[in-house]
Amino acid sequence: MSWMVKRDRPADAVEQLMQSLESEGKNPSQRPSIDRRELGNDELTKVNRLWQALGGTAAAERLAAPSYRHPEEGSTAYSDWLKATGEAQATSEYRRPLALAAGAALVACAAVWVYFSSAVTTEPLRTYSTVNSETRSIILADGSRLTIGPRSELSIDYNVSRRVVLLQRGEAMFTAARDPTRPFVVLAGSGSITALGTQFDVRREVDEDRVIVTVSEGAVEVAPPPADTRSRFAVDFAKEAVRSWMPARLAVGQQITYDRKGPTGATASIDVGSNDAWVDGRLEYRETPLSLVIPRVSRYSQKRIVLGDRAAGELPFSGIIFVDRIDEWRRALQTAYPVEIREESDRFVIRSHPAADQ
Repeated sequence: MSWMVKRDRPADAVEQLMQSLESEGKNPSQRPSIDRRELGNDELTKVNRLWQALGGTAAAERLAAPSYRHPEEGSTAYSDWLKATGEAQATSEYRRPLALAAGAALVACAAVWVYFSSAVTTEPLRTYSTVNSETRSIILADGSRLTIGPRSELSIDYNVSRRVVLLQRGEAMFTAARDPTRPFVVLAGSGSITALGTQFDVRREVDEDRVIVTVSEGAVEVAPPPADTRSRFAVDFAKEAVRSWMPARLAVGQQITYDRKGPTGATASIDVGSNDAWVDGRLEYRETPLSLVIPRVSRYSQKRIVLGDRAAGELPFSGIIFVDRIDEWRRALQTAYPVEIREESDRFVIRSHPAADQ
């Protein structure tokens, strides 16, 4: 028979285990069965702390052994032993049950720790995705907030030691909750973005090669992804041709672009309000080539929008695009710019107007 520990409230996981052991008279060598879906990171941290305080694996083995005897009463070792078990005020009539309880707790902690150490690496990843013109907001267990742009996909790997998000495609705004013990890392393309208690935007271009990182609050570090972090995801990072390059630290209002070879240029200063306007339903541009505008706008269109030639892509665009009025913007584009737009079965194709080539 096994014991089940659930988190009905933020209770001490070890105390629950000991109560179960004592009330049911179980042999402490039996392995408890833990519902890891109910036991949270706080409880697991308590298990780890108690495990270390009680002496870890060596202490568990000594206490669980049939020949174990506690130190001689009155000795310094005996006093230390009593403190380690959390029962320094125990009276002599309860000393034997105390030893059994301590042994049970240690063995239980060992079982929990081994169980979770293996469970952490096998817990399925959570994946979120959006379709064209859809945005989605998510609040994670630690209080971090994610706003996922249209036609985007990301996977989340949260465990007791780290918080990692893989952005496979699209764009997302991250507001990372502060937790010095668990770094918040976003993997995108051939780089990683480590938050330092901050809000930042990460966008992968449609070709999935270029990645643009912009900081709205706090700071981030942009660098090649750590190998051990990359290996957690079912992604062929070899095709990303990850190379070693110098990390870059970004502050508020700074932006960097990188690809498979590393940063494509120096860190730039940008208007944070304009960059983050997409969260409120607007795309704002100033003298930006249509080659960069159209792929992003296409994510908000029910039918894809593509460029038909290089000349059209080189035209600079300035203005505000309301994402719920993409059809209106597309029609107006033909009036304001020397382009023509043709509708095909599955897309709109923007080509430079013949007059623009003369």
